[in-house]
Amino acid sequence: MISRAIIKWLLINFKNKYWFISTKSWKPNWLISLKNFPLRLLVIPPVAANTARINNELNVWITKNGKPSKYALEISRKFYEDFKFKQEFTTIILPGGLKTLAIQWGDEKSKENGEIIVKHDILTENPIETSMASVFFAASVACLLARKPNLKELIEYSLNFTNRWQQHEIKRFTDPNRWDPQKTPFIVFGKDTTDTNEIQIKKGPLSFDNELNLWKRSLDPAKRGILKDEAYPKERIFELWRAMLEVDGYICCVESKQKSILKLVQAVNNFVELHSIQADRLKQSSCMLYAPPGSGKTSLVKKLAENNKLRFIPFNITQLINRRDILECFDTIVTYYLQNFKEPLLIFVDEINSKIDGEEAYSAFLTPLEDSVYIRGSKTFKLPPCFWIFASTQGEQEIKGETKGSDFCSRLTHGIISLGSMGKENEKRYLENVYVGVAMILASFPDVMSVSDGVLEVFYQFEERTKLREIRHFVEAFENVQYGKVNLSNMPHEWLENKSYARINEIIKTWREKYDVRILV
Repeated sequence: MISRAIIKWLLINFKNKYWFISTKSWKPNWLISLKNFPLRLLVIPPVAANTARINNELNVWITKNGKPSKYALEISRKFYEDFKFKQEFTTIILPGGLKTLAIQWGDEKSKENGEIIVKHDILTENPIETSMASVFFAASVACLLARKPNLKELIEYSLNFTNRWQQHEIKRFTDPNRWDPQKTPFIVFGKDTTDTNEIQIKKGPLSFDNELNLWKRSLDPAKRGILKDEAYPKERIFELWRAMLEVDGYICCVESKQKSILKLVQAVNNFVELHSIQADRLKQSSCMLYAPPGSGKTSLVKKLAENNKLRFIPFNITQLINRRDILECFDTIVTYYLQNFKEPLLIFVDEINSKIDGEEAYSAFLTPLEDSVYIRGSKTFKLPPCFWIFASTQGEQEIKGETKGSDFCSRLTHGIISLGSMGKENEKRYLENVYVGVAMILASFPDVMSVSDGVLEVFYQFEERTKLREIRHFVEAFENVQYGKVNLSNMPHEWLENKSYARINEIIKTWREKYDVRILV
């Protein structure tokens, strides 16, 4: 255990020494004690990196296409500001496997301050779990002390040594008769024990300022999602994936909504993880999504299930005729479970605030959520552990005013999660319409490679609460889409004759389109 007292003693007795730190604790309280001392290296191993996710500070450190996430950059910038010193300072995050996000800050004389190296693909899945972070840390320290490497060299050296160490250590279990402890890779200061480098960093370094600026522009309503990237100096681009950071495939630009979705994602992640190690002891997990109609609640839950490999089982209260139909829903859940008891189930109950036979449906779920059972006739049947997501267009106070509504809310293990937007964030909701519009274009016309800025402006001018299905129907009516491009001439004229589209129609008539915006999925 490390405490502030130990750190203080070390600082007093070993003055002006370089510090190299790897800690499994996420932001331990003693770390700030090093604020005015020469911290050269801070490694965040998988345990600490995952704790940041559990704390809902971010969902991913590295995006699917190998870029640092917006949250990762903001967290790294905070580390730099807390430990800013005259020497170089490097932060390395190890989210898992051989995935690596490294950010290096130069000394006070550096002109280029802030370089990023990302290694996001996993080479092989090791059959035996071995110590990766501690070996990587030792290799990084040795490399920094002996070679004075640039960031790319540092990461390649450390990853290659770690990979060789892991491959040797695995043989202790997979081939014990031929495993020789004398051949364990070791570090020689000044050179490596072998010239074999299996792992190479093909891209980078990236500019920290450029990457952070791209995130800011992508979520700036005034930019309509149009970016200028150093990698594409002569082009304007539109990167759809930047609005899908919380849940892959689900668009969200509103910050308050992003935080709510992060809470939901973490709850689902925890359920899936517990299901894999102690499914027989797992209880029901549940929450309720509150959002206006047409906000994409169903799309969100579907993507959550898909990304986490859960069986998605949807029900809609408005489609049930009487309360016996709810029992049949429970029977369906049991049937799916018996088909594959190893597969976790995500149960989506939409329109939970609707009535069946003139009565609220809340009471039918009290016993299943509390005791994991339901009663049919005089017999009691057991329900498997599931993650339940109820969707409502009513808020918490309205629901608690209904019969059994308060009892129902008290049984939700993860409470009520609101997807609504308020106040100054309304502009971000208009920006969401732009991203949704582009996503619908790609879904309807897969060969499209670019759109015009006029098309993006049209999507931005949709009303804030425009339903997703309305944007989809609008896009599906586009006319004469050819050559992989969409511009204002493709707008559906029949729709625009409607008075409710008068404002959009005026924009189309007066907007002078600039050159195309390339879409990057």
